[in-house]
Amino acid sequence: MAREEVTLDVEIEELEEAKPGLFKKAAGAVRSSMMVGMGAVDLTQEKVMNLWGKALEMVGELEDRGEKFSEKRREQLNEEVDKRQGQFKELSGKASDSFDKYSEVVLTHVNIPTSEDIESLSKQVSSLSRKVDKVNKDQKTTA
Repeated sequence: MAREEVTLDVEIEELEEAKPGLFKKAAGAVRSSMMVGMGAVDLTQEKVMNLWGKALEMVGELEDRGEKFSEKRREQLNEEVDKRQGQFKELSGKASDSFDKYSEVVLTHVNIPTSEDIESLSKQVSSLSRKVDKVNKDQKTTA
């Protein structure tokens, strides 16, 4: 192995003599290539760290936007439900009124007494019952 080193040294010296500055240029090119590689590694690391920071910021921003969007949609849904409930109450009230009106008309045509008719008759019976009781009481006292 020592012989190969000597041969290599001799060849390097011969080349240096034939082309002065060749190894200096080669060493400069190798150094320059190494510096470019190290610069690329440093720049890549910096860019990755910046991207990571931006990604974390973006996650926070997206989360905030998601919360706002969810709240907005919840409010819209609640408004829509309230609106529909109001419409339903209004329609059910109208339907109930119409049913009551038409039921009364049907009952009147069929001669079935309404609750008001029954209540009125009940009051009349109560009144007559009191009068009969009074007449009976007066007859017992005079007899």
